[in-house]
Amino acid sequence: YMGIVIFAFAMAEEYGKDEGNFNPMDLAAFDSEAKCEKLGNKDLYALSKSNFKQQNMPAWRPIPTLFYSVSVFAAITIICVAFGVPLLVLSSQIIEVRERYDNRCSGKTCSIQFEVKDKMEETVHFYYELENFYQNHRIYMKSYSLTQLQGSDLSSSDLSSSCDPATSVSDIGYSTNPLGDTSPSAHYQYLLANHPTAFPCGLIARSFFNDTYKIKKDSDGSYLKINEKGIAWSEDLDTYKNVDLKNQWIDVTNEHFIVWMHTAGLPHFRKRWGRIEADIQPGKYTVEITNNYDVSRFSGKKYIVLSTTNAFGGKNDILGGFFIAVAGLSLILCVVFLIAYHRKSISNSVSFSQRHQSFIQLFP
Repeated sequence: YMGIVIFAFAMAEEYGKDEGNFNPMDLAAFDSEAKCEKLGNKDLYALSKSNFKQQNMPAWRPIPTLFYSVSVFAAITIICVAFGVPLLVLSSQIIEVRERYDNRCSGKTCSIQFEVKDKMEETVHFYYELENFYQNHRIYMKSYSLTQLQGSDLSSSDLSSSCDPATSVSDIGYSTNPLGDTSPSAHYQYLLANHPTAFPCGLIARSFFNDTYKIKKDSDGSYLKINEKGIAWSEDLDTYKNVDLKNQWIDVTNEHFIVWMHTAGLPHFRKRWGRIEADIQPGKYTVEITNNYDVSRFSGKKYIVLSTTNAFGGKNDILGGFFIAVAGLSLILCVVFLIAYHRKSISNSVSFSQRHQSFIQLFP
């Protein structure tokens, strides 16, 4: 309506001499197509008669009576309980072992012992967990080149906008030597001299988590087989391509690297490192760790996690708890409205009785 009024004022100013009796505040001025055409806008008449644009469309306007309010909150309570209770039960069935190790590892290699109290049926997922690492920082998340990861050998100038501030091998600072035929330091010197552009580049790649693990059963000294294949998405396996391992500081088809490149939304996160495709019996176990990743520089913490899963994933009490909390709140509101509905019914009944007695007294 304000748009029509403003337009009408503008038309009145322009055509005021020819239409001396035209009142721009009177929508009746638009009651015919001829008048609108004379005013210089053929679409104005259609606009004024449009139910959609004049917000006159038929609509359902629910009236929130006490009875319907009680019914809605009761339905929400039933639905949330129906979802929340099974989720909490399924989550309670998940067996999880979690151990912090950054405060127990002082050297390059270390071993930590943990105990499995209940049998963990296959498949058991092995995770590493980091705390206080902000992968969701905007500069960090933008610092990679998808074109390069797809197999294009780009120059430093081509990567300056996407991978800054880690575009060269010297920016990366170390080499894992994917070929394995020379030491990492020798391969690093080779890259500095022959291929100074980092492949892959960027802060996400530079901060790649490179601790490694082995799990030994203390009772017989045997090692559990950890399957490190199939932990990345199949779509990513098709996307990430090497160019020449000799000129790369890491193999970008390494599934640990691909998993790391999926940035986490929170500073406390876990990523899958492998799967143990066998039952883990109760007992004591030792994890032998190659402690490469320094978390002290950002006051972080490192954990290892062993967990079973079900149809809803790993252990997650928050989702079930959320449903139960909503159900509890809806139940409280339902009771409040139910009491109000009951009091109103009693009040209406008493009022009707009083009117009935008055009517009898007037007409005995």
